[in-house]
Amino acid sequence: MPARLRSVVRHRWAVVVTGAALLGLHTGAAAAPGRSPAVAPRPTGWDTYRRLDLLTQRQRGTRTFQASSADPTGGNDDGFTGQYSCRTRLPQGCLLAQHRGPGELESVWSAGSQLGNVAFEGRLRIELDGRMVVDAPFQDVVGGRLGPPFVAPLVLTGALSSGGWSVDVPMPFRHGLRVFTEANPRYFHVVYRAFATPRGVRTFTARNAAPDVVRELRRAGTRDPKPPMGSPMSVRRSFGVAPGRRVVVATLHGSGAVTRLRIRLRRYGASTGGDPAVAPATDAWRGTRLLMSFDGHPTVDAPLGEFFGSGLGPARVRSLLFASDGGPHGWATSWWPMPHGASVVVALRNASHTPILAGDLRLSDARARRWRAALGPRGDAMRFHARGHSGLTRRGVPWTLLRTTGAGTFAGATLTMEGASPPRYLEGDEQGWVDGTLRPQLQGTGTEDFFGGGWYFYDRLFSLPLSGFSAHATQGRDCPTPTCNTAYRVMVGDAVPFARSLRYVIEHGAANAEDAVYGSTAYWYAR
Repeated sequence: MPARLRSVVRHRWAVVVTGAALLGLHTGAAAAPGRSPAVAPRPTGWDTYRRLDLLTQRQRGTRTFQASSADPTGGNDDGFTGQYSCRTRLPQGCLLAQHRGPGELESVWSAGSQLGNVAFEGRLRIELDGRMVVDAPFQDVVGGRLGPPFVAPLVLTGALSSGGWSVDVPMPFRHGLRVFTEANPRYFHVVYRAFATPRGVRTFTARNAAPDVVRELRRAGTRDPKPPMGSPMSVRRSFGVAPGRRVVVATLHGSGAVTRLRIRLRRYGASTGGDPAVAPATDAWRGTRLLMSFDGHPTVDAPLGEFFGSGLGPARVRSLLFASDGGPHGWATSWWPMPHGASVVVALRNASHTPILAGDLRLSDARARRWRAALGPRGDAMRFHARGHSGLTRRGVPWTLLRTTGAGTFAGATLTMEGASPPRYLEGDEQGWVDGTLRPQLQGTGTEDFFGGGWYFYDRLFSLPLSGFSAHATQGRDCPTPTCNTAYRVMVGDAVPFARSLRYVIEHGAANAEDAVYGSTAYWYAR
């Protein structure tokens, strides 16, 4: 994110929730006297990463909040001057976030300086339940000098994430949280969960280094990170699909959960139209849509490439829950848990100009009878959803990542952006309204910040378990505008539960003033 101070008008309430967090006004939901609040399975601590199968479960009594340096006046001084980044100073330093009650700290992020460090911020101090569990130079923390569990990829420097400095060690607490930096951090985010009850919560200690979690994260994109979900069954199919046609590539009956979905496009035909400068593989991966129905409910309809982390065509992706080899004939794999009670149908619709002459599908399903009842009206299981849409941005109107009603959990997004150079559309911030709140419950400071980077990504690609800048191109072959970019984010501990509705948007430039072509695919679970 370049230095920026823009006099633009945004929603005036943009970061009031952050102010409330800094003042300690948010205390979490209170249980009715004499009654325990309803709480569905809620992984905490290292189980946040160990139990990815529980993404399918409705998270009652859990809310996700984000404190940030976003400009509370509606302008765009999200950290440039630092005047909104250190609004409360205590002896421990600048108070970035505070919560009273049980919960879990999920992430601390900063853009640092353009010089490539966070040394100017001094010490990072994290206080849980009245005890300092981290009190060390921020630069040492993100650089891995504290040792396990503060090691990559649970901590990241700007060199690894193209401009973002972050700590993603899950840190549960029973009574309260405070996060400080010794000096003004300028650009920052702090994401944490608030729980209705401390039941089952154990306060974080660095003595538990969780080497199994670190190993799994370092192997992201190469294997299924979930525990077994049932008796395994495999499906293998080959297919072809002409432009304008739809083909069903797999049909399953029974109760279970799709645990792995692999697709490759092996052979392409001559284009039937379109831009001859676009490579056949790029055209096919952009234009072909993945369609999936579970128990008769069509819940997946997304561009094939974007579903696997790159909307610009084949790209190397190594996220925790999806991956791609990056070659025009390589495999793309998804490990999202996708439960079903009675049936699954997987299809492809070729909306590109390129015939797909040969392709292959590999599907793994974990058979288990329990899903039929769990997905029923009395259960707490949710179906997987992924929806993609694209088009021209509209001035003054943010781009919608997800807008939905009912109960569910927002679990991530892939965003493809085509526009001007320099890519000022990256100045756009994300905002999330949960259950009809009048002001955003989550408010960020920039598009590349939301995807784990900073400073316009340094124009340097990266692919990590929870975020990535997976593809970049300049005008010419496969890119019709001066710059084209794709980024993804997988939300695990920082997934956003909602009980009635969710509206999650991202601006295209400051005050939505940049003209661009956007495409996005949101991933979520819903009843």
